[in-house]
Amino acid sequence: MITDRLADTDIRIDAGAVERCGTPVAQILVATSQQLDEQGNRLVINSMSEQFKQSFVDLGLEDYLRKWE
Repeated sequence: MITDRLADTDIRIDAGAVERCGTPVAQILVATSQQLDEQGNRLVINSMSEQFKQSFVDLGLEDYLRKWE
């Protein structure tokens, strides 16, 4: 898993150029976020594009958007 390589740090992602975010990507981000939480770290997503945000709203995962800001 992504978090195994970065066990002692937050993961930061810039989503400003995202034009589309499908369910598989959302699943990876949610799973990564949960794993990081268990390790005492965070997933931080900067510059979320409107398309990125709307994808999570459409999937009913808007709570994660607030958590990642």
